[in-house]
Amino acid sequence: MDTLTTDQISVFSSKQAAALTTDDIASLSTSQIAALSTAAVAGLTSSQTDALSNEQIAALSADQIAALSSSGLAGLTADDLEHLSVDGLSAISSSAIAGLSPDFIAALSPTEISEMSTTFIAGLTSTQTAALSPEQVDAMSTDQIAALSHSGLAGLSVDDLDRFTTTDLAAINPSSIGGLSTAVIASLTSGEIGVLSASQVAALNYNQILAMSTSQIDSLSSTQLAALTAVQAAALGTDDIALLSTDEIAGLSTSAISGLTTFAISSLTTAQAEALTPAQVAALTSAQVAALSTAELATFSLEDIAAFSATGIAGLSTNDISTLSSAQLDTLMASQMGSLNSDQVTAVINAYLAG
Repeated sequence: MDTLTTDQISVFSSKQAAALTTDDIASLSTSQIAALSTAAVAGLTSSQTDALSNEQIAALSADQIAALSSSGLAGLTADDLEHLSVDGLSAISSSAIAGLSPDFIAALSPTEISEMSTTFIAGLTSTQTAALSPEQVDAMSTDQIAALSHSGLAGLSVDDLDRFTTTDLAAINPSSIGGLSTAVIASLTSGEIGVLSASQVAALNYNQILAMSTSQIDSLSSTQLAALTAVQAAALGTDDIALLSTDEIAGLSTSAISGLTTFAISSLTTAQAEALTPAQVAALTSAQVAALSTAELATFSLEDIAAFSATGIAGLSTNDISTLSSAQLDTLMASQMGSLNSDQVTAVINAYLAG
C-alpha cells in the first residue's frame, strides 16, 4: 500500500476502501489517509477504523469524520477522541451517531458536548444519553435539549433532569417527550409541571400520566387538563378526579371524558356530575352511564338527558329510570324514545304510573 500515491488513493471507491484489510489500513501514511475521499471513508467498517493509529485519526479532516458510517464510527474508542476535531464530530449525520460507543460519548467533555450540533444531539440513542454525566447534561443548550429524540430522552435519569431549567423543559419536543421515564415524570415539581405546554401534556403516554402523583395532577392548569386525551384520562384515579374543580371537569375534552374509567365516573361528586356539559354527556359510553349513581343522574339537566347517545343510553338501568324526575322522564320520552329498549320503556311507564 505504501507504493500507492495520494492521487491513486484519492480515487478509491467505498467498495475498494471496504475491501482493505486492517493491515492495509494500518500501513497507510497520514498523507494517504488524508487523501481518501469522503465516499471511500464512508465505506470503512468498525474493524478498519479500530485499526487506525492516533496519528492516522488526527489526519482525518472534518469532512472525512462527518462521512463515517455508523459502522465506521463504532470502531472509534474514547482514546481516539482527543485526536478528532469537534467540527468533524459535530457534522456527523444523525443516522450515523448511533455507532459511537457509550464510552466514547461519556469521554466528551462538557465543553465538547456544548459544541455539538443539534443534528449530533438528535442522533443520540438512549444507551448513549444514559452514559452522559449530569455535568455533560448541564452543558447542553436549550436548542440541543429541544433536539433530543424520544430515544435520547429515554436515557436520561432523574439526576440529569435536575439539570434542566424550566426553559429547557418547555423546549422538549412534544414528539419526543414520551421518551422520558416514569421515574423522571414522577420527580417533576409542580413548578416544572406548570411550564409544560398543552401540546407536551397531550403527548405524554398512559404510563407517564399514571406515574404522576395526585399533587402533580392537582398542579395541572385548566389548559393542560383540557389537552388530555382518552388514553391519558384512563390513567386518572379516583383520588385524581376528586381534586378537579367543577370548572376543570367541564373543561375536559369529550375525548377525555370518554376515556375515564367507570371507577372515575362513579367517584364524581354531585357537583362534578352537574358540571358535565351536554357534549360531555353525549360522549359517555354505556359502561360509563351504567356507572353513574342515581345521585349523579339527579343532577343532570334536561339538556344532559337529551344529549345521551344511542349507545350511552343503553347503560341506564331500570332502577336509574325509576329515580328520574318527571321533567327528566318527559325529556327522555321526547328525545330518546327511539333509543330505549323494551325494559327501559317499561321502566319509564312504571315511573309515570308511580308518579
